[in-house]
Amino acid sequence: MPACVELSNWEGGIRANAFASGGLLPAAVRGTKQAGLIGISDWYRTYATLGGVDPTDHKAAAAGLPPIDSFDLWPLLSGQNASSPRAELAIGDVTQVGGLLTSDGYKLLLGGGANHQIAQAGWTGPQFPNTSSKWDPNKSVMSCGNSSATGCLFRVETDPGEHENLAAALPQRWAAMMARLLAINATFFAPDRGKKDPAACAAALGRWGGFWGPWIDV
Repeated sequence: MPACVELSNWEGGIRANAFASGGLLPAAVRGTKQAGLIGISDWYRTYATLGGVDPTDHKAAAAGLPPIDSFDLWPLLSGQNASSPRAELAIGDVTQVGGLLTSDGYKLLLGGGANHQIAQAGWTGPQFPNTSSKWDPNKSVMSCGNSSATGCLFRVETDPGEHENLAAALPQRWAAMMARLLAINATFFAPDRGKKDPAACAAALGRWGGFWGPWIDV
């Protein structure tokens, strides 16, 4: 049975396909492909705008929280604009921003802990997990540090598998993106969400065949 794998900031953990369909889409864009940079939070403002609803969280603003990080994608999806309104995407977990992806395809990663390590640093076969694989992704780590000599920078538009680390070769690009990442982290909203429940991993492995599913019986 494979190990329980947590979410990752590597491309395999954050890049996904999305589909839009329905009669509201202009005929000219049906069956076409858009490669603009979008994040999951952008669907919120998009749906709110289409529904004529104000997406602003006024209660959060009154409490001093930052505004939502969300863009209206409808001009892109409908063909009004050829590019996405999003120029960058901060990525990470519930405790910190651990990476930054730009619209021109560059991606910087910063590992956690004293050694700046990121797990799942490897390349799988066409199918994973499977019973023939002995690879433990949580024990396969790579250090992505806070200097261009030790950092991690990739051009995912041409290197989606993140094989070629460009941090040392492009120190100015790395430095600019790292400065931006640190600025975002300075205002990162990270309330106490409790501790991880090991029962979730046990249920994924024992009950749902390696996939996430409900683990609390009510």
